[in-house]
Amino acid sequence: MDTGLLLDGYDAKHLTIACFGGRNALDIAHGAKQCGLKSLVVARQGREPLYAKHYKTRKRGKEEAGCVDDVLVVEELTDVLTKEVRADLRARNAIFIQSKYFWRRFPSYGDVEQAFDVPMFGSRSLLRLEGRDQPYTQRDLLSEAGIRIPRRFNAPEDIDRLAIVKVRDELRGYGRTFFLAWDKESFEEEAQRRIKLGQIAPKELERAVIEEYVVGALVNFHFFFSPLHSELELVGIDVRRQTNIEGLQRMTPSQQKIVLGHVPLQMVEVGHTPSTLRESLVDGAFGLAEDFLGVTQSLPREIDPTGKGMVGPFTLQGVIAAEGGREEIVLFGVCFRPTTCPGIAATPYGMYLHRKPLTMGERIAMEISEAARDGRLHEIVT
Repeated sequence: MDTGLLLDGYDAKHLTIACFGGRNALDIAHGAKQCGLKSLVVARQGREPLYAKHYKTRKRGKEEAGCVDDVLVVEELTDVLTKEVRADLRARNAIFIQSKYFWRRFPSYGDVEQAFDVPMFGSRSLLRLEGRDQPYTQRDLLSEAGIRIPRRFNAPEDIDRLAIVKVRDELRGYGRTFFLAWDKESFEEEAQRRIKLGQIAPKELERAVIEEYVVGALVNFHFFFSPLHSELELVGIDVRRQTNIEGLQRMTPSQQKIVLGHVPLQMVEVGHTPSTLRESLVDGAFGLAEDFLGVTQSLPREIDPTGKGMVGPFTLQGVIAAEGGREEIVLFGVCFRPTTCPGIAATPYGMYLHRKPLTMGERIAMEISEAARDGRLHEIVT
């Protein structure tokens, strides 16, 4: 979309930062308030109390509390594509923050790219690369950048080492479930067990992703690329919290064996814990991020019509393996958008640069505020 047309009629002095209710909405809303901007959460009916009640901005004595100025309640998140909601957002001078919900909840992401005429902070097109059925995927991008990624197996009979299997979770109705296998037999045994439990559908098993399981310490690097300053920043680092594997890790091996005979292993993400790393590894992470950025900024227009490459926040997800007498960062995923990482303000990396504790929500709002002040909004929205 033409950014000039998207911003036509916008009052840069009265912007609203808008986002979907869920995942990181409070982080984004809080960041907006820290920078003197209005905040708006678009929430599904039934999900709004967290934002409209518990964290609504209000006076508490002489002080102002809360971080959500307004909540727009919709029946479905896809309602943001309706003429009425789009008009409402534009009337508020809303800058919408890129979100995984655009990919997960919308039948056609093409509608978001073509019909959602609201300025978006973050890359409008690169979110497609998170999809596993795209002609060009994040694995292609990482490979092009020369970054190590886990080996992929085309079929169960190809498994020749410990592997992780990723397949749609039928019980939850969204997301994926994971299980481990080390050969074709162990794959089929665990797959059949989960099919009987109703967690996996046979047709989805055919589409399962099977890749090398790299043993090591999990890590998420939350980066931010500033188009205004042409600088790459590490805002923070965190680690996934997952159920039920965390509970199993607190048991002895003999107890784990008994429990796993009755309860399947799960790796459902429920939160994140702030983390730090040795500076040599942080330096290595910057190198990977720079290689990644370089590829995004040289993608052909059929992949990135904007030609801007990565804008704002992105996360490199991986594991730190200890192999051959040294540690190496292996990446298994990229998020081309802000993720659920409110705890990273407790890590020092954003503070080292900005000299204050920093959330990703505030870093986003800082970039938008500066662009609005300097007449450069067209450089940061898509």
